[in-house]
Amino acid sequence: MALTLDFVRQATTARCLPEEHPAFRGNSVLNGVSTDTRTLTSGALYIALAGDTFDGHTFLHQAAEAGAAAALVHRIPDTPPPLPLLLVEDTLVALGHLAAAWRDRIDPLTIGITGSAGKTTVKEMTRLCLMERFGEAVHATAGNFNNHIGLPLTILAMPESCTVLVLEMGMSGPGEIDDLAKIAKPSIGAITTIAAAHLAGFENLEGIARAKAELLENLPADGHAVIPGNSPFTDLFRSVSPCPTHTFSGPTLCNGTLDEGEDLHGCHAMGSGHRTQFTLHRRDEEPFPITLNAMGSHTILNALTASEVARLAGARQEDIQRGLEAFTTPKGRGSLTTTDGGWTVVDDTYNANPAAVTMALEGLSYLCDAEQRVVVLGDMLELGPKGSALHRELATEIRRQGIARVFTTGPLMAELHEALQKEHDIQSWHAATPADLIGTITPELKPGDVVLVKGSRGMRLEHIVNDLTN
Repeated sequence: MALTLDFVRQATTARCLPEEHPAFRGNSVLNGVSTDTRTLTSGALYIALAGDTFDGHTFLHQAAEAGAAAALVHRIPDTPPPLPLLLVEDTLVALGHLAAAWRDRIDPLTIGITGSAGKTTVKEMTRLCLMERFGEAVHATAGNFNNHIGLPLTILAMPESCTVLVLEMGMSGPGEIDDLAKIAKPSIGAITTIAAAHLAGFENLEGIARAKAELLENLPADGHAVIPGNSPFTDLFRSVSPCPTHTFSGPTLCNGTLDEGEDLHGCHAMGSGHRTQFTLHRRDEEPFPITLNAMGSHTILNALTASEVARLAGARQEDIQRGLEAFTTPKGRGSLTTTDGGWTVVDDTYNANPAAVTMALEGLSYLCDAEQRVVVLGDMLELGPKGSALHRELATEIRRQGIARVFTTGPLMAELHEALQKEHDIQSWHAATPADLIGTITPELKPGDVVLVKGSRGMRLEHIVNDLTN
């Protein structure tokens, strides 16, 4: 049941060129699928994608030199490569068709996870919980391969032995989640949260919520939807889901009883060192404690989401407990480093939106006293016309969390810096670019400080993390 050239041809309705090439005789087994000649392995299928700034067809000869077994193309180059070619109308569309066909052939229990923030963490937590139950039969998105290219490649990397497939789904505009869901065909879908992210493609938060809800609309009637129970869009999610919905909320200080319509929540969150402890309450089950190797209330919400998804997929309570407690924060997503200077750096540089920044600021309260909290913030990108206002509004949360030292960089964060000038008890510094901040932060730090570094991926704030830690 291995992936073969014949399977590719049938799934994509491709024309074989040249027809008499020996590779098209019999069932030539492929050693994977790749869209990048730099990582292509010998015997793999090379798919020549074309975008606004690149064209994979220009690398066909490099693919041949790397040992590609064949190439999927939508045009024949003037100088054909020494490769068997599979000609289609559009290689990106063909990539999706091929992934959908491979998913149907393996037919695993498929889980789709989306949301404005936390989807990578929930995906990883879910994977760990399910691996406690099903071992290596679990296949999941690697890194953030969650878009129209990454998701099909994740599916095509799925081994024949896979029984559970965990997929992260990202988007930047309406209709994208619908496209991904039609390829993946999940039977369990989860939405982590709805917040101001990628607002450049939407008029408002409801537009984002409706786009995320495309995942739920594609679930089967006998599937399951896991949704936030205290969201303004909970009713919307329930209305579009053709299957039962399961709600989560928290963390709260509570007496262990769930609100009406609530399925699970986390209670009595506490910070201890770099860990978070809470009790997971699920309807009709005994509560049980969880200790996470991560900080912040948003981490608890992510754990609640993952625990319910994993339970619905067949994980037991002990699997969930072990899986969640095995989770460690990846680099760039809130990982902590204590430096020789005595301060701790929170590397949250992978990406940013207003909700994620707010949660990260709140997470500092788990780590240190107010006078030890320092934040370094770069621009939050892709927020559209509301970007300037959303940056200014962060001043309210910074004041609420008692943060006394703030470093900002980028033209949008200049709006926050200006707003902070009205706060007499907050020291703030601003630089036009991250490079201009290098060397200016450490003189303002002292042992025991905790420094949060966060901004959109395009700001490349990891250079500041390197400066602070090295």
